[in-house]
Amino acid sequence: MRAPIRHRTPCATACHQDRQGEDAGHIAVGFTAVAAIDLVPALLREFSAQVPDVLYSLWHAPSEAQIAALLRKELDIALVRPPVADTRLDARCLFAEPHVLAAPAQHPLASRRSVNVRHLHGEMLAMFDRRAGRYAHDLMVGWMGRNNVVPARTHDVVQHQAMMALVSAGIALALVPASVSLQPVNGVVFRRFTGPQPPPIELWMALRKDASNPMAARFAEILAHHAKHYRATLPK
Repeated sequence: MRAPIRHRTPCATACHQDRQGEDAGHIAVGFTAVAAIDLVPALLREFSAQVPDVLYSLWHAPSEAQIAALLRKELDIALVRPPVADTRLDARCLFAEPHVLAAPAQHPLASRRSVNVRHLHGEMLAMFDRRAGRYAHDLMVGWMGRNNVVPARTHDVVQHQAMMALVSAGIALALVPASVSLQPVNGVVFRRFTGPQPPPIELWMALRKDASNPMAARFAEILAHHAKHYRATLPK
């Protein structure tokens, strides 16, 4: 179990000031693997420009684990997938991101500039295990069902990296948020969809209503402003 946040103990503060000058504060932020690709670096850059010398504790974890850490006061703020139902948390949707297809470079679909939902019929797919990623799992299953698409078989994963490993190995196709295409993966190509579009995937911000760290509210404000202008880049 992670220890509750200690926002700069006197010893830690003194040591930091000796090294770098005055300490502006500390914030513990959780986020999903996909958010770490593009959104989080841009956000940290913007926040650090406005709050120089802030210290970060960064935690990449699945959404359910982040919510639990928030409630244990081990995180100040979390970037998660919905739903966020606990009434002790202040949560809101930041944006919804389109999906693209991740395909092995040697797969026949890799030669196409775009793909259609019907191309997934009878294919091997990598998908989030419903126990670990119910929201993302149900989005894709529902979309394929509405379009009468039945994969040959599905491989279950609990993390984004495992999904991309299956695609890179040439074992399966996968539907992924568009920002994933910004991070090159050996042996993987990304293709946009034409025709019926996959439902976009939402990213939410959550923090405790009784948050005691003043950095949390400031970070949330900058995050909300940044999210208004965030646009995921689709493959060309």
